[in-house]
Amino acid sequence: MTEPAAVTATPTVWRDFPATAKRMVEIIQEASRDPELRAKAIEIIKPAASGFYMNEARLLFNYFRDAIKYVGDPMNEDVFQWPLLTLRNQAADCNNRVVALAALARSIGFPVQLVFAWEDPNANPEKDYPGHVWLRLDATKQEEQEPIWIPLETTPTRDVVAMATNIYLQFGNEFPIHGHRETIDVA
Repeated sequence: MTEPAAVTATPTVWRDFPATAKRMVEIIQEASRDPELRAKAIEIIKPAASGFYMNEARLLFNYFRDAIKYVGDPMNEDVFQWPLLTLRNQAADCNNRVVALAALARSIGFPVQLVFAWEDPNANPEKDYPGHVWLRLDATKQEEQEPIWIPLETTPTRDVVAMATNIYLQFGNEFPIHGHRETIDVA
């Protein structure tokens, strides 16, 4: 599959949140069908026993934590990078890390969601720039009646694994964000 060139946009593109979120979903959907990307996902999860989906999710997350360096975009621009480029460069910002991890997870059967957050509880997604995005995946791969939505925070902190684990243990499948939040399914 030939990957599209990176799409560069000024942050004002984010002001059209529905169009930006739609484009991120399209990139995830298209990239998750790429045989090379799927092969990488399978390579990453090989140590997990068959059917242990939580371990698969952990291995995908750990790969991003250990192998994909966080780098910012050029000043006053937002670059939407193709997921295979993220994997090859082993570097991306928060939205590109989320898109690449979502595409990897989706390529091996995980239902995924993008969660966008605004600090202002009264934010208007039609006009306001989201402050952050993270990924949620259903750790059951829809084989259970009730999904178990696990938040995967790809933006590094001093100890992202401890942070993500503590948040999950304390708050379940939601991060404690007090502002406005939009969750979008990636079908």
